[in-house]
Amino acid sequence: MSTLYTDNIRANNASQITLPTGNKIVGTDTGSIYSPGQVLQTVVYEADPTTATMTSVSSTGSWVNTGNTATITPMFATSKVLVNIYDPMHGDCDQDGHNEYIGWRLYKGTSTVLKTFVYNGSEILTMLASRGGQSAVQTMTTTHLDSPATTSAVTYKTMINRYSSSNRSLRINWNGTQSMVLQEIAQ
Repeated sequence: MSTLYTDNIRANNASQITLPTGNKIVGTDTGSIYSPGQVLQTVVYEADPTTATMTSVSSTGSWVNTGNTATITPMFATSKVLVNIYDPMHGDCDQDGHNEYIGWRLYKGTSTVLKTFVYNGSEILTMLASRGGQSAVQTMTTTHLDSPATTSAVTYKTMINRYSSSNRSLRINWNGTQSMVLQEIAQ
């Protein structure tokens, strides 16, 4: 077997290089062969509905972890990370029919807010977990493309904030079905 050493390969008279049928190029380690836009790795967090517990959020006005958390270690500092989230919640109104409002955030690490939907008196920017005396399931599903610029571990998590009085209830991880998918995308 011969070894070819080169820094660049290009087609001589065509726009492609063709390998004969049955031949392939094989990388000897993870990430040794990649192209822009290629998914290099995928990390999945899924709550196990048989063991995950639904958590009641009692405090109002402070951000609380939902438990929906995943960590990825990018292979390249130039990579992007595509974050896909499914965060189900359940809210109950009080007997007078007052609404249950919540804010929601996606964090990178412990303090960098990447995406937010918060209560500011407008339902357009707020998740309404329940309305008019009816309980309701509200699911936050969103996608975010991040540029972490590192090859160190990066943790993503979601948090919520109640904007309603304590006589209404809010539960996170409804039915134990929350999930987060992180995909490293080559650039």
